[in-house]
Amino acid sequence: MIDFCAKNKILELILPQLKAIDLLTTHYHFSNEDHKKLQEKAIISLQNSAKSIEELNVLYKILLNYIKTINDPSTVSDKVILLYQLSVELFSVSQYNHLMELEAYKFLKSTCQQMYELVEIFAHKGLADFDSWIKKSETLVTEKKMSPEQLRKKLGMLLLCELKSEEKTTYKDVAKAIDVLNISH
Repeated sequence: MIDFCAKNKILELILPQLKAIDLLTTHYHFSNEDHKKLQEKAIISLQNSAKSIEELNVLYKILLNYIKTINDPSTVSDKVILLYQLSVELFSVSQYNHLMELEAYKFLKSTCQQMYELVEIFAHKGLADFDSWIKKSETLVTEKKMSPEQLRKKLGMLLLCELKSEEKTTYKDVAKAIDVLNISH
């Protein structure tokens, strides 16, 4: 069914079921192996045909749950890289601590250093670091079809949210965080 919907570009028909894949497999007492196979099939189908933000968010969720169950991330390196790529691209992902705690994150550092650095930037750094990263990572950005403008916009929004949580935030703080003005101390 998943393959049929993906091939015919009608994934939206089964998207509600894919969103609840973990719940469904638990409810119907799937074995761990069958659950993993279903996740793999859903990942492949979504990976090949997901276009909408909703479909990409479902892909991210399934990938995250799938990778949490993998003992050796090297066996699914392409899925590890995709998970972290989606984490920086999707505006729905705003926290990185849980991603950085996964065994897959350590593996990412040795497999795709540039993607690892990008996640580090989103988790702990700012726009100046991002701009430096973009300059040296053009090949990866092109290969993965990432939009530097969208990544920069998301990072700016994350930085604004971080500032909002502080008690006294001035315009100067906001401008500096999102690099609107060239302000230095």
